[in-house]
Amino acid sequence: AASSDYPLRDVYKRQVCADDDLLQCVVGERTTALPQVDVSSEAQPSMAAEAWIRRLFATPLAFENAEMFKAALIRLSDSEYWYAGIAHHLAVDGWGFANWAQSLARCYSGEAAGQTSSCMDVAAEQHAYLGTERYRRDREYWIQQCAALPEHLLQPFHAADAADARTRSFRFTQHVSSDTFARVDQLASEWGVGAHAVLLGVLGTCLGLIHRQPDVLISVAVHNRRGAAQKQVIDA
Repeated sequence: AASSDYPLRDVYKRQVCADDDLLQCVVGERTTALPQVDVSSEAQPSMAAEAWIRRLFATPLAFENAEMFKAALIRLSDSEYWYAGIAHHLAVDGWGFANWAQSLARCYSGEAAGQTSSCMDVAAEQHAYLGTERYRRDREYWIQQCAALPEHLLQPFHAADAADARTRSFRFTQHVSSDTFARVDQLASEWGVGAHAVLLGVLGTCLGLIHRQPDVLISVAVHNRRGAAQKQVIDA
């Protein structure tokens, strides 16, 4: 199951070229090997695998003249393997990671890979958008929307500027039971919103209570994908 022939397309050939100028490019060669990490001999293999993944996410990902991804197959036992993949946000967004997982699932099930657009096609469409009347209207709209933003409730920091040099961004996973998610989904259905809106509401309420703020504005990323073809692409 360690084959590297999964349909990840251009995302794995993209890199930032910084020799003469800063730009993203698609190179002709890519890494096809899938390294294996064996934690089957550990007392608690699942905990060891999770610790390895946390270290992977905490390690800065090189992006200058380098592939903007890493992947590995973690062996927990003879019958249990975990696939771990990470990519720079310059190459893949949240929507793309969902497409990545779906592509792998289809490959694992022996299904034919779907036909999707290339990142080069998407880049050409976005380049054509620049300079159009629609671009001008969109730009003016967002300039107005962002003209007066509230003060940051939580200030960003960089590890190099922190008092503790070991402090850095990290990833935290909170598992939600099926019963809890069913209740969230039921609330979302009653209120006519998606489950993500309920979870964002809970997060906003918690932050408001902790920091004693009656109103909290949460900024979330948007996938910025137009049309079905762009929504099927792995790379952003």
